[in-house]
Amino acid sequence: MEYTFSLTNLTKRIMPRYRGDHNQAHAAEFTTQGGGKTVGGQAATRDAELVPVVDWQTVAQVVCHQAAGLAAQGRMQTLEGRLRRLPRQVLEANPWLLYWSGACCLPLNPEQGRADFEQAYLSFHDQALRGTHQDISGMLSAWVGIVDSILLSRTDFSPLARWVAALDEILRNHPTFPSLELEAHVTQAMLGALTQYQPSPAAPAPVASSVSSSTPVTYLSSSRGEEYQKRSHHLDVAFWEQRARQLLHCGLEVNTQFILGNRLFLHCLHKGDTAATSWVLHTLKAQAGNPSAAIQVEWQASQALYNLLHISADACLDAVTEGLEIARNSGTHSSDFKLYALGVQAALVKGSHEAAQGFLGNLGTLLIATRHLDASHYHYLLAWSSASQYDLPSATDHARLALTLAEAAAAPYAQALCHALLAQVLFEYGGRREALRHLMQARRYASATQDKYVEYLALLQESQFRFIGSFDMQEYAGGGRSPFLGAGVSRFGARTAGNRGVFALGKAFVLARKHGYASMSTLRPCAIAMLCKKALENGIEVEYVRHYIKKHGLQPPAPSVECQDWPWPIKIYTLGNFRIVKAGESLDFEGQERSKAQGKPLMLLKALIALGGRDVNETQLIDALWPDAEGDAGHQVFRITLHRLRQMLGHEKVIIMRDNSLTLDASCCWVDVWALERFFGQPPATPAASSFMEKILKIYQGHFLGDDNEYAWALALRERLRSKLLRYLEHTGKQSENSGQWEIAVNSYRKGLEIDPLAEILYQRLMLCYQRQGRCAEALAVYQRCHTVFSTVLGVAPSSHIEEARRAVISR
Repeated sequence: MEYTFSLTNLTKRIMPRYRGDHNQAHAAEFTTQGGGKTVGGQAATRDAELVPVVDWQTVAQVVCHQAAGLAAQGRMQTLEGRLRRLPRQVLEANPWLLYWSGACCLPLNPEQGRADFEQAYLSFHDQALRGTHQDISGMLSAWVGIVDSILLSRTDFSPLARWVAALDEILRNHPTFPSLELEAHVTQAMLGALTQYQPSPAAPAPVASSVSSSTPVTYLSSSRGEEYQKRSHHLDVAFWEQRARQLLHCGLEVNTQFILGNRLFLHCLHKGDTAATSWVLHTLKAQAGNPSAAIQVEWQASQALYNLLHISADACLDAVTEGLEIARNSGTHSSDFKLYALGVQAALVKGSHEAAQGFLGNLGTLLIATRHLDASHYHYLLAWSSASQYDLPSATDHARLALTLAEAAAAPYAQALCHALLAQVLFEYGGRREALRHLMQARRYASATQDKYVEYLALLQESQFRFIGSFDMQEYAGGGRSPFLGAGVSRFGARTAGNRGVFALGKAFVLARKHGYASMSTLRPCAIAMLCKKALENGIEVEYVRHYIKKHGLQPPAPSVECQDWPWPIKIYTLGNFRIVKAGESLDFEGQERSKAQGKPLMLLKALIALGGRDVNETQLIDALWPDAEGDAGHQVFRITLHRLRQMLGHEKVIIMRDNSLTLDASCCWVDVWALERFFGQPPATPAASSFMEKILKIYQGHFLGDDNEYAWALALRERLRSKLLRYLEHTGKQSENSGQWEIAVNSYRKGLEIDPLAEILYQRLMLCYQRQGRCAEALAVYQRCHTVFSTVLGVAPSSHIEEARRAVISR
């Protein structure tokens, strides 16, 4: 039968047995009577009269004795009920009771929990100083509680500095951990502290004697007898990471193992160590059993973050959904804020604004104003959401407030993310100078902490700014070098003001490929597409970029037809041999052009391209392909042929029919003719002449539709492209001559003569180039070739200009 834990029950059941002889066995019987509600009214009056005869010290000892067992069973509410019924002075007299009081408060009220933990820690420490009692387990447990409460409160991380430093003193004076379980808890707390906050080596300890950061510390793991030598180990993240890896193989209790593993997982994820993150993930799945519901929810939140960074937004949303379901079924809601926040991010990455608003609404109901980091993250997400919908004034306000709150929380990582977002928003809003100052702050954080993800985001933004804006970021770096562009830039060419964006982009995509980053957070899809296009044009991580484009279904920025390496669903080659490439595979037309059923659809595609490929009227195509068809018959055969062409291409939207006109969709179809004309419309500057010429000649593999000369509708485009190419090569050659780049000029003229052996002006220019270089024999060889071609093909001699060039060479 259950009895309430009250002084009334003490009177009725226990005090008659005590009769003044208070012993622990009787007190134990008292504490097992249950934890119901306290009686009120008249019974409470009787309780008050009996208070002086209760041996609270004995009761406190029994509660303390039972606390660990209740906590292990997950009966924290029962434990909290018993602790709350003890007088406060009794609670404060026993540091272990204070510790358990803090543990009960920790999930829902970490601020109150921290107060109890700190009081317990100081009590344990004072006992050690007085020499009355040394309880290293209590001191370390209270220390872990303090650090965890600071991390969970998400209000101000600055106190972590002095508590991290305090651990030096504990481990110097007590170099042996009482148990592996406790060592695991200390390790996870240290990893959390060093991940969230970068303490100063000179930070003072919160107790009387402080420890120098350079003091060598030796301590042992009691279960393994291993001795560790390190200096200033409270700042050595690598040490704690390595110890966490070792402890995960030591058969820890399942909840302890998951707590440690999750903290190590987040630490490795935070620093961008993909291999270590995967190792932790597989280790926990292979070794751990079924942890408590609260830890399961926390683990789902961590996996959601991992999925967002390294897999996909959809996988992140799956983990968020599963975590929220576990929370609803178990009543454990301590991680709801994290899950909803991750849901917002995943929805924004997917471009689903409606879903993002739903998650934001739930997030707002959980917001606690005093938790500065949560409030900062909330406004960070509001800024991101506003920016994605082009509400830049609102985005700016939210981003500024997010940064202010992150600074109040003393959270450098959050500050770096806010600086990066604010830089993005301000740049788009027109405040470019201020945007660059914020970007420099994010870059400094990444450089100082070696945080790869922040470095990745900052590099993406830097490259975007350089491609869009006309400015020099070195002005904002005090004339110094960018911390990200020092190594490996030679791979992408000479370092000049015009191509620094390429260098930054190269470094960003190297990091993305190396660490498996799956998204470019906060950037608009159009900006991401622009960066991907620039990467492909400059040969930067081509396979990774193509995979990224396909995975996210990015549309190419318009116009992008000159970007041949973009993973177009359909690519059509008409210069030289006609062919179609679908999803990277060439379609087989062997014998199809001889077949009327298959030949006509291909002919329709060729005619559509020859007539411009955009807004080509149906009547034009019918007249070109079926000149003898009349009225409805022509219309009917045209519609049947178009249907067959769409089936052949396998993409219904590649050919758009609107107002009786056909258009090839440039967003999913690449045509070599379009790419070539795009290059012709952008005359290169002299330094880029060679590069442009290589790209053009790579596309121009022969005349339009090759040797197929029987169709009159193809001749006009064929001649126009040939003439444009010759003029372009001549123009490039003359520009190169003027700048003294003789080899580029020579190559331009020689390539032109390969296309048109009768282009007399190119013979003349080529001879002059050789003459000015003193290469007279080669100049005369060009003249001889010209004379032979003209006399053989045309039956005439070269013009007077060619003869004059020959005489100039001979007289030299």
